[in-house]
Amino acid sequence: MSPLRAGLGLMILVLCGACAERPPPDPEPVPQAFQSLAAPAELSLEAAPGHYKTLCAPCHGDAGAGDGPASVGLDPKPADFTELDFMWGRSERFLYWRVSEGKSLTPMPAFKYTLSDEERWALVRWMRAEFSRRAG
Repeated sequence: MSPLRAGLGLMILVLCGACAERPPPDPEPVPQAFQSLAAPAELSLEAAPGHYKTLCAPCHGDAGAGDGPASVGLDPKPADFTELDFMWGRSERFLYWRVSEGKSLTPMPAFKYTLSDEERWALVRWMRAEFSRRAG
């Protein structure tokens, strides 16, 4: 193999590795107030499944497919968390923002008054793990 070809191959590997480590862009910009936020280093996920069942499952469904009993007639339909690109096509910060503030012009409510900051971060972390595992 020529040195030029080997060098190009190495450059492609380095560039691909850098792309693989960078999360995909969020579907819409996260507001400035949320830009510097990050999940606490230590999070207890123990209560997250119960919070999901109580607050999220009525619309998003127990399995996260967007087919909960309260989803009937909603427009737009609740997000399907089991689509792999849904959870991994959004940053943790984006998901935290959406859980905190809801989504305007949709039935998605804000949970910033219902759950503490830590509970919202834990819910996001649990949902990512749970629904990425179920995706397919």
